[in-house]
Amino acid sequence: MIVSTRVPNEINTYLTRINKHNGEINNELQLIYVIDKNTKLPIYFRIVAGNIIDNTSLINTINTLNSFNINIKFLLVDAGYSSAQNILQLIETNIPFLTRMSQNRVEYKALIKNYMHILC
Repeated sequence: MIVSTRVPNEINTYLTRINKHNGEINNELQLIYVIDKNTKLPIYFRIVAGNIIDNTSLINTINTLNSFNINIKFLLVDAGYSSAQNILQLIETNIPFLTRMSQNRVEYKALIKNYMHILC
């Protein structure tokens, strides 16, 4: 599972940035972490600037895990990562994944239109 969490703080570092999240403006860092399916323990984490958009860091995280020879069998990814670009890149990597999408997304509507017959 790859998760991204905003961490509001008043630490004066090069990674602390002003960001608006859920209607609130805060100084934030962003914590990205990967949890192992079997042990439920974190196996990787990093801190990035608080104003980095979630979906820009997914492929970088996967590439880093690959460089450590961590075998990715399945990904459960945070909803913030479900951009069209990330979904296409995940499909290209042949890594099975599950994510949540908002109903107002163009991709969501296209998937429902194309695959509703399988679901019903």
